[in-house]
Amino acid sequence: MIGGGIVLAGFIMTLKKPAPQPARGNILYNSLLREQIARRNTEIAQENTRRRQQVALSVVPLPRAGAVR
Repeated sequence: MIGGGIVLAGFIMTLKKPAPQPARGNILYNSLLREQIARRNTEIAQENTRRRQQVALSVVPLPRAGAVR
């Protein structure tokens, strides 16, 4: 009877999960990655703006195939 109680108590304890705790190192690493990605996105946006100012885009309609002019 005592052995059965111990087995039952052990089984119940395996089902209990410890309270989740945040991993401080992972949180800091993710924060650093977010900052680096945001900084890089800003740099890319500035580079795109600079490139757009250097290029003149003109749109010209193409003649339709088989059309008489």
